[in-house]
This record gives sequence, structure tokens and C-alpha cells, in this order.
Amino acid sequence: MSITGREYWWQKPKGKAHDAVVDAVKYIDTTYGDRRGLNEQNLRLYGNRNFSGFGPSQYYKGSGSEARLKLNLIKSVIDTNTAEHASNKPKPMFLTIGGDWSLQRKGKNLGKFVAGVFHQTKLYETAHDVRRDRGIFGTGGVKIWGEVTPSGKGVIHCKRFFPDDVLVDEQEARTGEPRQLFYVIPVAKDWGGAKWPESKVAWRDAKLVRKGDAIRSDGQQLVDQASLIEAWHLPSFEGAKDGRHVICIAGATLLDEQWKGDRFPLAISRRNKQPLGFWGYGMAEELTQNQLSVNDKLEFVEACFRYCAPHILIPRGSKVNKAHIDNVAWSMIEYAGEKPEWLVPNMFPAGLLEDIERDIRRAYEITGTNLMLAQAQKPRGDMSGKAIDSLNDTGSKRAQVDGLNDQQWFLDCADLMIDAAKQVDEEMKEKDLGPFKVLAPTSRVLEEIKWPDVDMPRDSYQMQAFPVSFFSGTPAEKWNQIADMVERGVLQPEQARSLMDWPDTEEWASRENAPYDMIRSQMEDIIEHGIPAEVEPFHNHALIMQLAPKALYQAQRDGVPKERQELLRRMILEAKNWISKTQPIQQAGQPGHAMTMAPPTEPPAGFAPPIQ
Repeated sequence: MSITGREYWWQKPKGKAHDAVVDAVKYIDTTYGDRRGLNEQNLRLYGNRNFSGFGPSQYYKGSGSEARLKLNLIKSVIDTNTAEHASNKPKPMFLTIGGDWSLQRKGKNLGKFVAGVFHQTKLYETAHDVRRDRGIFGTGGVKIWGEVTPSGKGVIHCKRFFPDDVLVDEQEARTGEPRQLFYVIPVAKDWGGAKWPESKVAWRDAKLVRKGDAIRSDGQQLVDQASLIEAWHLPSFEGAKDGRHVICIAGATLLDEQWKGDRFPLAISRRNKQPLGFWGYGMAEELTQNQLSVNDKLEFVEACFRYCAPHILIPRGSKVNKAHIDNVAWSMIEYAGEKPEWLVPNMFPAGLLEDIERDIRRAYEITGTNLMLAQAQKPRGDMSGKAIDSLNDTGSKRAQVDGLNDQQWFLDCADLMIDAAKQVDEEMKEKDLGPFKVLAPTSRVLEEIKWPDVDMPRDSYQMQAFPVSFFSGTPAEKWNQIADMVERGVLQPEQARSLMDWPDTEEWASRENAPYDMIRSQMEDIIEHGIPAEVEPFHNHALIMQLAPKALYQAQRDGVPKERQELLRRMILEAKNWISKTQPIQQAGQPGHAMTMAPPTEPPAGFAPPIQ
């Protein structure tokens, strides 16, 4: 019980919190109902439909013969902004704090593990919907949790939540960090009864608890629904016992457990987070006045087209046959006396269309969205390369805040996925199902990674977000970048070919780059698994002498075990011996050269001699 004498929902006896949770949801829904009204308005502006609400029988209905926007500026800006960030796919990397090579290797493999979860949950695809929600409502995100299925398989789920389904107490969330949060969604009663069979009777009588969640009044719906409520209360401090997680419906508690985490299992992304409050400030709300201004001007233009029709001036008493005046092309009008005069008034004031264009440009400028992207335009042909780079740099800086929000959101998702992996692995161990594992995509194959092999204390690493690829996503631009780096000497031809991972060149590049890829694979097997490399007579020994010493230096820097460093040295010496053996044969085939053994070659730059 609270010190004030009240008993809040998270202080109720276990299994008895459902009534208090439902009361809390109804209180927030009634007290802060204007939040739902604002969300409905924003979605109406984006969707260009005057639907009646968010309820199960409301969101798909319009208001009949509704007047739609002639030019939906808000949708255009939001869709363009979403597309502008579609290629932003940050990849979490785990930097170990100090530690030896084994800890660094764990951090590297943890990055692969998280990348595998990103791939399996389709997080990058879901991110497009989250960015769009962020533009419409100011807030978007996903709910992340793990479970062991009845078949014994560990799974991590990542599901986009609809922003209006999340409720917080605005008074408690004044600084943006509430201690309790509610997630309320309408679900089918039959589904709930099947998932929680012990509560079938309660599911039969359960209701929709939110004020706007109306159902069909004629009772002809194909499915009966009830509100499923998930509530969290964070521990008041580290080690506190008042953390609570409850799943319930009106009339029954379905799950009641202690919540030990210091965050909710929701990765929330906000656009223009406000100085006070929990919610972000979306583009739909920001551009409402711009949309209204464009609407008014377009309505005036239409009125001008309707009413500013051409007229014919006929002098009084003239002998014009009015029956001959029609709108048929090439018709003849007979007249005597003065000729009729056509009067075509100006339809609308000069500069009105320019004002509309200016309002459209201003909307893109306000939100920092690329207007050229919306128009599918490229920079002018007479612009220099430096001018284009400067233009792109300015645009990237303007969108930097959104990019940073994206990066932090992906890191939050990674953190929640790690928490879910720990929970799933513990549950699988309790059921003797073995460790939780994930298939992580590499350049050519899927690698199976077990959670116990990458599990590390949270205070032993830091996460940073890096782009998935340094290069552009379009083949033409990527080719230009690679060609420029080869010309500058940054990349070798073999490295350039390995970076050209396009389907139509893959077979050719794979064959041409086979020696380079094989040597890299051998060095990786030495460093990661301690598997010796076999250097054959037909191998590219010069390429080994170019790559292996650098790998040895890197291994020494990273603290790779000495025996694996020795395997790299052995690989280098074997390649050097094969070079020494083949040089006399090559010289013998040249005129004027006798069959004499060549002197030993000098080791290449960067070569580290073996330890004596």
C-alpha cells in the first residue's frame, strides 16, 4: 500500500490486479482523451479519409460523400521523408571495455547474433512503418519479447505497435519517463480463450474498455472482441521489489509476475521530442496550417474556374442570331451591324499559383525533407561535382537529427533483443531444450550462433551504431565509388571485385576473386578456430605474402593466442618457400639464364619473423 493510504494496481495481491488495471486504463482514456482526438485528426489528414474513429468498427468507415483533399501535402511530405531514410540501416557493434582477445571475439559474435535477430524479425522492413508512424503521430515503435513455442523452439518477436494503443499518465510522464505504461489492443475472444484456456469463462464476458472502441450496433460482426491489456510498472530503484508486469482482461488476470527490468519492452522512436511530455511532435500536426492554407487557395482556384466563365458582349439592337451561338467548333454566327465581342475575365489574381507553390516548398523546408526527392529530380546538369557534394552535405546535415534518432532506436531494439534472448535461453535451459541459437547471415552463408557463446555482462561493452554499408545503395553510384577508390590506390582490384556483390556479376566476380577469398577464409579459420592453412604449389603465393603479414600484425594487436599467431607465421613461411622454389624455374626459361638457384627473397614490408 502507498504511503498515502491508496493501493495502486501494482500493489494489489498477485492475481488480483485486473480490476485496478482496467480502472487505470479508463482513467487515462477519459482524462487525456484529447490525445486520441489529435491522433485521429492526424491520421485523417494523412489518409485523406474522414473516418469516425479508431474502434474496430470505425477506422475503415468514411462519412459517405466526404470532401477529400485535392492536394494532400501532408502525405506527400511524410512519404518522402520516410523514403529519404529508407536506406538508413544502422548495424549495432559491440565495443568491449578493455578485455583480452576472447572478450573481443565475443563482442564481435554478439554483433553477428543481433544482426541475425534483426534479420529474422525483419526489423529493417518494420522500420519503414515506424518512420511513417513517427511522421504522422510524432511517435512510433515496436514491442519486443521472447518466448519458447510449444514445439520447443526459442523465438524473439518484434511487432510494430499502433501509437494510440499505448497509454501513459501524462502527469507522471511530464519529463518523458513514466514509471508505468499500458498497452491496450482489441483481440478476438476465441483467440484469447484458446491461448488462456483456464480463463475461457472470463473471456466470454470480457468487454472493450476504451471509450472509442465501439462495435457494430446490429450485432452482425464476424468476430467478438475484448480489450487485452498489458501493464508494466518499473522498479522504483535497483533491487526494488515493486516492479510488476500484468496481462489481463476486464474480469480476469492472465499473467502476473515481477518485472525486474529498468525499461519497458517497447522501443519507442519520437520525432521532435517535446520539452515536456512523453509524445513526439509529428509532421501531420506541424503542417496542419500549411495544409489548410493550400486547401483554401485551391478552393478559390476551383471557384474561379467555375464562375469566371467567358461572356459575349452584343450591342443592344444588333441583329445577331442568338440561336447560332453555341459551343460547337467551327460553327458560323450570322450578324448584321457591329460584331459581337468576347469577354474572357482573368480567372484568378496573378501570383496565386506561385503562392501555392511557395506554400508547398515551405512545408518541405519546415520539416527538412528533400523536395527534389519528392519530384524525382536530380541536380541540374550544369552543377559541378563539388556543388553537388555541397548540396548533398547540406541535406544530410538538415536530416541529421532524424538520422541520430534512427540510430538510437536501433540500439534500443538491440538492447531489448538481448534481454529477450537471455530470457528465452534461461527458459529453454529449465526445460532441457538446449541453448537458444540464431542463424546470422554472413556474406555467403548462414552462421549458427548460440547465446551462451556471446553472453556478456552489460557493463563489459558499449554499443555503437554504424551503417550497414559505406557505399551507396544504387549500383551506378556504388560502382563510381569503388572505381574512385581503386584509382586513388585505397583498394586493390581483388578487394574491389569482392565489393561488387551484384547478382548479375556475382558468378564472374566469385571466380575471378577466388584466390583472394580463399586466402581470407584460411586466415579467418586460423584466427577464429585455430585451423592450420595448407599452402599448395598452385596458390597465389605473392597474394599470401601481401595479406598474411597484415593479418599477423592485426592478430598481435588484438591479443590473439600465440599458437594461432604461429600458424599465421607458418603460412607466410610456406608461401615464401614456394616463391623461392619457383623463381629458378622462371629464370631458366629466359634467354641467357642458367639453372642456378636464386638468392632468398627479402620478406615483404610488414612481415613479422617467427618467434625463436
